[in-house]
Amino acid sequence: MNLQKALQVFFDENKENEDDSRRYAVAAFRLYALCGQPTYEELRHLIHENAVRKSRDELCWIRSGISKPTEQALINAERLMAQKAPILEDLRAVEQAIVQIERKKNGREILRAVEMIYFAGPGVKLDKGEIARRVLVASLQIPASERQVYYWLKEARLLFCRERGLRI
Repeated sequence: MNLQKALQVFFDENKENEDDSRRYAVAAFRLYALCGQPTYEELRHLIHENAVRKSRDELCWIRSGISKPTEQALINAERLMAQKAPILEDLRAVEQAIVQIERKKNGREILRAVEMIYFAGPGVKLDKGEIARRVLVASLQIPASERQVYYWLKEARLLFCRERGLRI
């Protein structure tokens, strides 16, 4: 394979990675909003407590000879926490990205754009062109140009990707 063709393949692959990371970051921001924008520790504690409670309730009805139901409930809760670890890490990365955005010179405007576009209606499926419509509305309300709003959104997504350890 010649160098020109190899470079073209490389850039095409990175374009796909950029699209994938964009979708992933947007989904993470929307999940964070859907959860009510909790801190990482609050969400971790809530998931653990719910898992322990659910496991205890299930073990109360089982007559299988479990000698230590509380210990078994904790083991089940830790297993569930291990399953939920990727989601928790996504939400931690969003939280850290928001902290970094707030520290920036124009962080208030960036955060406002992220809230208006990604956090609005997190449980509703995005239709084609919905983000473009939201960017238009945000550009009028912030006020900033549409191009600037898109730049801010990209900056927020890149911060998330760095915090999450994704290749960008």
